[in-house]
Formats: sequence, C-alpha cells, structure tokens
Amino acid sequence: MALAACLDAVEILKSLQILDLIELTFVPSSPMLVKGVLEVDGRSIPLMDLRIKLEAPGPCRTDAAAAIIVQVGEAEVGLIVDTAPEA
Repeated sequence: MALAACLDAVEILKSLQILDLIELTFVPSSPMLVKGVLEVDGRSIPLMDLRIKLEAPGPCRTDAAAAIIVQVGEAEVGLIVDTAPEA
C-alpha cells in the first residue's frame, strides 16, 4: 500500500480484504480519524484515514484510493490508503 508517496506494508495475515472505496455511512460525533463505516458482507466496519493519523501531507483522496480491511485484536477496521495493488 502507499500513503503520501511512501510505500508501506500490512502483514498479509492481518489483511482480510482490499476494496475500492465505496459510499460510506457518516457517523455523527466520531473522531476526525474515523471517516465513516463501510457495510461489507453485512458487517459494519469503521473506516479510518491513515493520512490523518500519520499527519501525512497531500490530497485527501484520489481515484486510486482503496480501503484495506484488517484484523486488529477481535475487531475489523478499514484503513484508507492512497493505493493498494490488489484493489
């Protein structure tokens, strides 16, 4: 995956799915980092913008942006990235 012109990696065993960004459901009063929730196979998965978390400069989203669904402990979380080769 890439974010702000830096190539990073997510351990493949923790990466569950790579998806094109689709319409998100906004969650009122959520932290700025949380952009909404994705409905994936009947599950609501929070989607976080890594650019905000990492204080990375650059555009908010491009056509190549993707969501990587990862397992964090017992929870599934979506991460917005600039590019993902499998999306």
